[in-house]
Amino acid sequence: MKVWLFPALACAFLMTTGAASTATEPFQGFQIPDYEPGLETESQVFQKAPSKLSKQSEQVPPESPGGQKEGQSSEESSRESSSVTTTIGILSTVFPFNTSAVEGGNQTYLRLINPESFSNEITVSVFSIDFADQFVLEGSCFISVPGKSAPQLGNEYFEDCIGWTPTSSQVVMFLQFDAGDYLYWQNVIWSPTTGYFGNLSTCREPTVSDQFIHSVHTSKISGYPSTLFGLIDVSEPYYVDVNIYDGGSGSLIGQYRSQLFSSNTVLLALEVATLEQFATWFIPFADRPLQINLEFDLVNQFGIQITQGRADLVSHYVQQTSRGETYNMLNVCSF
Repeated sequence: MKVWLFPALACAFLMTTGAASTATEPFQGFQIPDYEPGLETESQVFQKAPSKLSKQSEQVPPESPGGQKEGQSSEESSRESSSVTTTIGILSTVFPFNTSAVEGGNQTYLRLINPESFSNEITVSVFSIDFADQFVLEGSCFISVPGKSAPQLGNEYFEDCIGWTPTSSQVVMFLQFDAGDYLYWQNVIWSPTTGYFGNLSTCREPTVSDQFIHSVHTSKISGYPSTLFGLIDVSEPYYVDVNIYDGGSGSLIGQYRSQLFSSNTVLLALEVATLEQFATWFIPFADRPLQINLEFDLVNQFGIQITQGRADLVSHYVQQTSRGETYNMLNVCSF
């Protein structure tokens, strides 16, 4: 899934990811002189993925049964102690998903993405394929996905979960699950031979979230830097607020507020390696995880949330520096 960039965007991308970059702030803003904002009056600022509850009544997460920990916000406490299990009757499938029998071959991973503040629980059924090309249920894994997390699960996770050791002929498995009302997912591949890395997701319904961006690479993943691009169309100067979550646990581990941008700044480029240097970390910097999830908000010069205009995240580029290939990892699956 090699991505070719339009010239103007390619220029911006190289400016933010090149070794000679001189950026002094995580966000680089690109302006259009005498820019006139659009006439959008509804709030379209860093929207969540379209709700899967549109045909159902909104389900409220349960109240936290436990006490709040010292120094912990009520939201963080609720995220740790609450959970929901929902189904919508639409089965998602991931195939082919490589097993451990593929020695030295491509590695595949399932990412379960939870943008909510409470845990979500699903059951993933794992099937092998027999000699008659029929699916054989090997077992099921019950998985709890913490709020604000996006755990990345490989073949070893599922094989260990169900106690299954694939034979030499069982090189692929078939995963099936009901993602429910709140979870999203992504299937990715990585080649240990070529370094190829891409999005394999085969969705019944693909979608994008502008507000909550999952599985963003920190500089701890050598050779695969993440860069995000956003398009902004608002009528007043703005800051970008960023919450940083641990990709695996969903814990809030850092925050950042950008410089004040003028209203004619229409393109933003965020180099994550630079963000790391400017963020306020609630954990030791050396302990930052391999992958983080980022949550965006747009506020005006007085710190008040901007609710008119548009702000869209349009790309999450992961670059394989050794080969110069770039992959857009933004799209996820609703079902």
